[in-house]
Amino acid sequence: NICVREARGGVAQYGHCGIGRRESNAEKQQNALSFVKRGLMKTLGALLLLLADGNFGAFRMQAAALENGLARLPPMGWRSWNCYATAINEERIKAQIDALVVLRDASGTPLTLPKDSNNAVARGVSLLSLGYASIGIDEGYEGCGMGVNGTIHTADGTPTVDSKRFPSMRKLVEYGHDRGVRMGFYLNGCGCHEHVERMINYEGDVRATVEWGFDSVKIDSCGAQKNSTLYASLFNWTGVPVEIEQCHQGQSIPDGGNPDQMYPGWCPYHSFRTSGDIYNLWDRVMSNLLTVVPFLQPASQPALPVDSASDASSDPSASSASNHLPSSTSSSIFFSTIATDPA
Repeated sequence: NICVREARGGVAQYGHCGIGRRESNAEKQQNALSFVKRGLMKTLGALLLLLADGNFGAFRMQAAALENGLARLPPMGWRSWNCYATAINEERIKAQIDALVVLRDASGTPLTLPKDSNNAVARGVSLLSLGYASIGIDEGYEGCGMGVNGTIHTADGTPTVDSKRFPSMRKLVEYGHDRGVRMGFYLNGCGCHEHVERMINYEGDVRATVEWGFDSVKIDSCGAQKNSTLYASLFNWTGVPVEIEQCHQGQSIPDGGNPDQMYPGWCPYHSFRTSGDIYNLWDRVMSNLLTVVPFLQPASQPALPVDSASDASSDPSASSASNHLPSSTSSSIFFSTIATDPA
């Protein structure tokens, strides 16, 4: 078996599992090529199974996504992590918003004609006009250690924000909305996170996301707030439609979104991620693509429900809230990919 190790210094390392030697450049290239070929064959094999049946409906996700009128088509946009990691601030996010909406000619060059010029509109397109409708904040906004007892939540559960980087989340969201861009928030992160699951933090996360005006939220898997059903119920109770992107990476954790937990009527988010992080390497794109395969199964073999093991989900308000979640007939799965930033 070929092991694909993490990229170090911008160079991927390949090797045979259990063998602690470094490959030559020729071996690296051969191993990478072999890995990609096998990935392509597996992917083509899965597609041939679908085609052989004559109906793509024969294979489908056995789960219905959260339905609140959003994300009925796969969402498209930009999020800050792969470009900036934690080095984000208000000005950088504003720059990405501006880059998303600027009109460009066929070569990608920004048009210099006035924005209200009919000629410019006729000749130019923007990433926004092509469907890339959102800008998402990722890891790096948090006020690490600024919460209660060195946490990242205040006493009422509100997530702390580094005000030197982001003076006003609400004004930043308004900046995006004024330009027709949907704005995405980020919760349960990895850089600094909660180690104890608390109901008040779930409530504060949801309240802040809605009060600051965000249209969507990415919920990561590093912190203690892993109860996706509870998050969805609390968002639903606000009455404000928010698109939920679950980022538990297909892990087998309580309420986490691994294949065994997928069943009709349970998918408390609009989209869920099946892979780990991406690197700017073709083999990583292919290995991430292959993580969707376990989520494909014959329609005649529905998965069975698995109860959530989260203590927080036993909260009475959360239980009753789940009864208000509308039904749906679609869901989206995705693997992590990489692209250059709009700017």
